[in-house]
Amino acid sequence: MRGLVVALVVAFVPSVASAKDIIECVKPGAEPIRIILDAKEFEGRKLSCLEGDFIVDMQPCAPNGGYSLSRPTGSASLYALTDRWQDLGQHTGGTTLFLASDTKIGFDGFFMSEGKRDDLWTFEVDRISGVGKLSLKGEPAREYACRKATPRL
Repeated sequence: MRGLVVALVVAFVPSVASAKDIIECVKPGAEPIRIILDAKEFEGRKLSCLEGDFIVDMQPCAPNGGYSLSRPTGSASLYALTDRWQDLGQHTGGTTLFLASDTKIGFDGFFMSEGKRDDLWTFEVDRISGVGKLSLKGEPAREYACRKATPRL
C-alpha cells in the first residue's frame, strides 16, 4: 500500500526537471523581457526563447550556439536551424542567434535578405550582476534588472 501512495504522489506532483528556467527583466516604464531556457524542441534540439514587445517577424527561439530561421511572410514560423553562419546567405527572413555561458546569455535578432544581414536588436544578460542590456537598431542601449522568475501557476 505504501508503494502505491508514493507512486500516486510522484505521479501528481509536478516534476522540477520539467520546469523551465525563466528569467524576467524589468525596467520602469517598459514592458518586461523574458528569457525561457530550453523552452521547446524543434528538429530534436532544445531551443531557448526570448519574449519582448520589440520582436517582430520572427520566432525568437534558437539552440545554444546556433541560429533559427523564420519564414519571411505570414506567421514567420520557424522552418530550420543551423549552427553555421555560412548557411545564412541563402535565407530570406528573420533570424535569431542564441549564445549562453555560465556568465552571459545573449540573443541577436536580424533579418537576412540576398545574403545581407540587417541587425534589428540584441539582448544580453550578465548572469553575475543580473543586468540586461537591450540594443535596438538606431537607438541607445537600455538597461534592465533581471532575475530568475518562479511561475506561480
